[in-house]
Amino acid sequence: MEEYVLKGVALLDSKLPGWEEHINWDELNIQDLARCVIGQLNRVLDVNMFTILGFERGYVEGRGYGFDVPNPAHDSYADLTQAWKEWHKHHRMHV
Repeated sequence: MEEYVLKGVALLDSKLPGWEEHINWDELNIQDLARCVIGQLNRVLDVNMFTILGFERGYVEGRGYGFDVPNPAHDSYADLTQAWKEWHKHHRMHV
């Protein structure tokens, strides 16, 4: 899952510098549309998958960026949520 999260982080860094300051990391839950990365950013910055990835790419492309599980039949939302939290923990230690 880490490779998807890193891709999502790079995308968000390029489109929304400082985005991580708007995430409640304790509340983060990728399976919950209100508490996932994009859902939380939408609340404070009024952005969504279409504004970040472009309308023609939308939600399906979000899977490749760690915004949704890559393969819903085989991948775990809990694992993806944990991968985002691990990224944040590591990032915070090196800032």
